[in-house]
This record gives sequence, structure tokens and C-alpha cells, in this order.
Amino acid sequence: MYSVKTGTQDFKVELNGLEFHINGLPIEAAVDRISTSRYIVHYKNRCHTIVILEVNKEEKTVDLIINNKQINLKLKDKLDAILEKLGMNQQVGSSIKELKAPMPGLILEICVTENQEVIKGDPLLVLEAMKMENVIKAQGSGVVKSILVKEKQSVEKNQVVIKF
Repeated sequence: MYSVKTGTQDFKVELNGLEFHINGLPIEAAVDRISTSRYIVHYKNRCHTIVILEVNKEEKTVDLIINNKQINLKLKDKLDAILEKLGMNQQVGSSIKELKAPMPGLILEICVTENQEVIKGDPLLVLEAMKMENVIKAQGSGVVKSILVKEKQSVEKNQVVIKF
């Protein structure tokens, strides 16, 4: 199941094979693929043209044109919901001051060194939590001033691990 946000509206979308549900209600539609980015959807005796402009897998966004109207979708799957519940979805401004552990876990790898410049998206460390390896990336730019943890060290949620 996915949560889909468009503007101020949220939908729960579920895909099971050829079955499609929105907010728990089955949707009966036929889809014709015209090209790699253009589709015709037949729904309730109407045809809707859908053009996929851009799919950003990293940001989990989809930009579409539906019947000549541009729509921006933000997708959230089960893993995103878990990360949000654990507080790992918090965004930091463009300049970062410190990195806190988003959840309790074990530092498997430190990907940066002191005095290293980082930009948004650079991997900072790998944290093992809930039997999953999580690559923690920079949410902004900065220069690493100090690394307060070592590899194989356990950390608690919100423990400062790197200062910028």
C-alpha cells in the first residue's frame, strides 16, 4: 500500500496484481499504453490522457499531466511510514550543524573524515538498526568538525554523532 499526496489531498493506494484500490474502494479501469510515458485510462465511460513527465525515485515523486493538468505526486510506502514513525524523516536546513542518530543502533561504517566538506546527499555513516543497514546522508552542506563515534559503537536515538 502507498500513501499518495497531491496538493492537500492524501490517498491510500493499493495495487494487487491487476486490482487497484483507492482508499479501500476498488477502481475498475482499463489502461492502454501509447508510449513509454503516455497512457490512456478508460474509467467510468471516460478517457483520460496521462503523460508521465518525471519520476524521481530518490525523492519518491512523480510529475504527471492528466487531461492537460499538471499533477505532482509524493509517494510514501510502508518503509517510509516506519521511518516517519521513528523520526528519521526529519529534514534539516541547507547548512547543517550536527548529525544526530535517527534511531538506536550500531555504527557499521563512518564514510567521512574530519575537515571533509560534504553536500546534501553525501553518505555520512552506515547505521544498523532493526536488522537493516541504513545509509545516513547529509541533509545539507557543511565541513565535518568532529566525529564523536567509532565504528562498531552503539548509539542511542538523538545522540550527536558528527559535528559540522
